[in-house]
Amino acid sequence: MNSNSVTKNLQKGNEHISPSTNHSPDSNSPNLNNPRPNTTNPNTQKKINLKVIKDIQECQQLWNKYSPHRTLWDEWEIALVFYDPLISEPHFILVEDENNIPLGLFPFIFKKETGLYRMFGGDYGEDYLFWLDPIHLNMIIHHIPGEIKIFDINGDAAKQAIKNDPKLSTFLTFDDYHYFIDLEKFHHKLEEYLQTFTKKHRKNFLYDLRKIQETPYTFHWEGIEHYDDFVKFSVARFQEESDFIDEHYVRCFKKLLTLLHKKQKLLTLTVSLDGILQGLEFAVFDKGIYYVLNGGYNPQHQNLGKLIIFKHLENAIKLKAQRIDFLSGDTGWKKLWNSQTEEYYSLRKIS
Repeated sequence: MNSNSVTKNLQKGNEHISPSTNHSPDSNSPNLNNPRPNTTNPNTQKKINLKVIKDIQECQQLWNKYSPHRTLWDEWEIALVFYDPLISEPHFILVEDENNIPLGLFPFIFKKETGLYRMFGGDYGEDYLFWLDPIHLNMIIHHIPGEIKIFDINGDAAKQAIKNDPKLSTFLTFDDYHYFIDLEKFHHKLEEYLQTFTKKHRKNFLYDLRKIQETPYTFHWEGIEHYDDFVKFSVARFQEESDFIDEHYVRCFKKLLTLLHKKQKLLTLTVSLDGILQGLEFAVFDKGIYYVLNGGYNPQHQNLGKLIIFKHLENAIKLKAQRIDFLSGDTGWKKLWNSQTEEYYSLRKIS
């Protein structure tokens, strides 16, 4: 989620950390800690085992084995950024057949403060697939002893799961849209992309860009030097609705950016006027996808956010990215960019 929308963690219903809250599950519950041997899956009439894995090193091995490694969010070191053993606990469910042959994995994490089961690494990631045959999903959902909230599941994967097991429609529902521009579709040519705008929209869009570029801004590609300024921009704009009033989230997002910077994947565009920072936007280029992550700017500079996104679009085209990914959620501006959309579903179980 980037500068021109409410930050993603809040929009997806995450509760801010409350030190006084503790929803630790009953450690003696056999449903929580121990495998359920030879449980018959009513969809297949075959016996399966559901094993709960909590050791973080074993979880890493399983993640690396079962992850499709398809997007940035499928990588272990990215998912691990938001893990804190003081406030959360891995709860990976390994599905095995009756002969203990592994069939797939669902990587949950238990949030101690809220009592929720989420996707491991799901505080910011998205576009999730199921790492097992979803015919087992209903059993896994009922195996979880508490409330489940997982967002930004790939819509095609969710609809296929419901098609195979209609009972899943109780838990899997449309939740949001994923916004992006397929740059290959437009042959990496800005002119072709702009032709998707109506004549009036294109005229107004280009006028706004020309007008704001009359101001002598300076642009630089940097790292994470201005992270504290970014946090201030976010809090100033969204106030209590900003995720960055949460110190834990501030630390974790900085860890994410630091990791991406070390891997030479972070693309931070800063904008200054007369030597004073007026805005910035973090992006990352990975596996051919140009992700626009988050940013902020001085709201007194009209259309500065539009100019920053335009600069990132130009850079994505220069890098021959397959697509520029604006992630999920919108307050209106992503539609104004004529973004293409894909559906995201959520997985929810109310205990």
